[in-house]
Amino acid sequence: MDWIVFSFYRYFLLPGVYTLARLLSLLSLKNKLFESIQFRLRNEFHHRPTFNPDRRSVGIHAASGEIEYAYPLIRKLKESHPDCNIVVTLSSMSVLKAVMNQPMVDAVGPAPIDLAWLVNRFLKKYNFKVFLFARTDVWPEISLQLKQQHIPSYLFSATFSESSANKGHWLNALTRCALNNLNKIMAVSASDKKNLEAIGVAVPIDVLGDTRYDQVFFKKINTKKDLPKSPNDKKIFVAGSTWPEDEAVLLPALAKSANTWRAVIAPHEVTEETLIRIELFFSKHKLKTARLSKIKNLADVWDILIVDQYGYLFHLYDWAHLAFVGGSFKSKVHSVMEPLSFFKPVCVGPFHTNNREAIEFEKITMGTYPSTWVQAIHSTTELEQLLHFHANIPATEHNALTSQLKELLHQHQNATDRTLTQISF
Repeated sequence: MDWIVFSFYRYFLLPGVYTLARLLSLLSLKNKLFESIQFRLRNEFHHRPTFNPDRRSVGIHAASGEIEYAYPLIRKLKESHPDCNIVVTLSSMSVLKAVMNQPMVDAVGPAPIDLAWLVNRFLKKYNFKVFLFARTDVWPEISLQLKQQHIPSYLFSATFSESSANKGHWLNALTRCALNNLNKIMAVSASDKKNLEAIGVAVPIDVLGDTRYDQVFFKKINTKKDLPKSPNDKKIFVAGSTWPEDEAVLLPALAKSANTWRAVIAPHEVTEETLIRIELFFSKHKLKTARLSKIKNLADVWDILIVDQYGYLFHLYDWAHLAFVGGSFKSKVHSVMEPLSFFKPVCVGPFHTNNREAIEFEKITMGTYPSTWVQAIHSTTELEQLLHFHANIPATEHNALTSQLKELLHQHQNATDRTLTQISF
């Protein structure tokens, strides 16, 4: 069955899709799908001066945001194998510029479209010593050719949900074709391993954890920002990466809670229209707003601080007594791992099941309190109640609660080191 599916994919489906993509690339279509298609078709690689074509390479593939899982491995691989090029491939150009600015990456560009001749050309060009896939996005043709050319290949920080396992025989057959060519899979959890084995993945699977925990703590230590001093007369609520759907719930609750809380709001899309809309809302409630860019070196007093610059939100979570992560009243939540890494309780809207950490920490209570470390809310009223609850946690208990979360997060760290021990060169 699997070889029939793979043969259809290899000789009919993908060549047909490739031909269609070539035709569509001639059109001036403007959306993310066609931008990704054109990115892959152009096949433009960016080489740093450190790239040496005479050296062997270590390949790391990340679809897009999965590059955050790869960074900790890249750093350590660069330290332990300075004689190898680090070559990163992407499926989307959304993080291309960010990867290009990483000094430990020697070359970055689009992953080859999974056609036999394109994959073969790519593997020959970079002379890989080992090839790693971050989290997902292993393609059948490249995994087959890696195996045929005796290049060790691995999937790390792998996740595979029960819903993915139930997507159907055809997709599961392609998944097996791709994954069973690898040398080993390093899964995040026992349930990921169980789900992979349930669809017939037969290569060794070890449960080694999630390397992104190592990345977020590295970022916390190594990317300091020059922030103004935070006020300490009230507790601070930090809302990160908010969309209008989130703000419709948050802003009324924050206006009603202004006697005990200040708020920091970081919109996901920093536009003048968004900033003015938030400012007008709070001005109607007689609350003072300020923009972060205007108070960096001033001791301004504010009720609501609006983050009008990218790159500051991560460290502003350190101010929080309670954080909110946006997208969760729109369609899917952004990363709750960032505020958790500052040992802060987090609340989210109803659309948070896309995030593994949100699901995990939603089940863990804060000490003896009924609230959990990630608390789901569904309305303005529920947020008002949660703000009241957190405002009344005694300061004497704060350190004990923080220590609990520190210990929980410590148990998730060092997946990078565990992963490296399983990779053979």
